[in-house]
Amino acid sequence: PAKDKRSDLKVFVPLCGKSADVHWLSTLGYQVLGVECSEIAVKAFFEEQNIQH
Repeated sequence: PAKDKRSDLKVFVPLCGKSADVHWLSTLGYQVLGVECSEIAVKAFFEEQNIQH
């Protein structure tokens, strides 16, 4: 039988902006790759989620 481990699953979130979904998916155990072109949005995301970058 196949394993169903979230840590084995990768989620790609293009143009994620400041979306809290990236952090939420990560807290559920998924490997998350968020891509954003706006440096302002990326900095705001890390500040709002209180995550060191």
